[in-house]
Amino acid sequence: MSLTDAELNELLDAANRDLLRVVSLSGDAEDWTLLQLSVLCGTYPLWHIERGCDATGRMWWAARLRHEVTPAMAATGITQEVEEADPIALAAVLAWQTYLFNCWRARAG
Repeated sequence: MSLTDAELNELLDAANRDLLRVVSLSGDAEDWTLLQLSVLCGTYPLWHIERGCDATGRMWWAARLRHEVTPAMAATGITQEVEEADPIALAAVLAWQTYLFNCWRARAG
């Protein structure tokens, strides 16, 4: 089956539109990730937050407390570093860790 020039052009135009749509969607995904990172950083300023990928391609979200954890802080459950598979799980852990930190700070005076 051979295509006419018009059919070939129509096929190429459709492929081009599909390609542009895929590129657009991948850009949206990256923008969404940056937005999630921005929201986490703004919500949890006590923590340095980053997103990364290991050698196997597994994505991770991590946070490191900007204060050094003392033995007294660790005894209340505060951890220096947290790593989760997605930003929602990280937000949940950071909410709890921030609560523990604020309780410790209130008791410490």
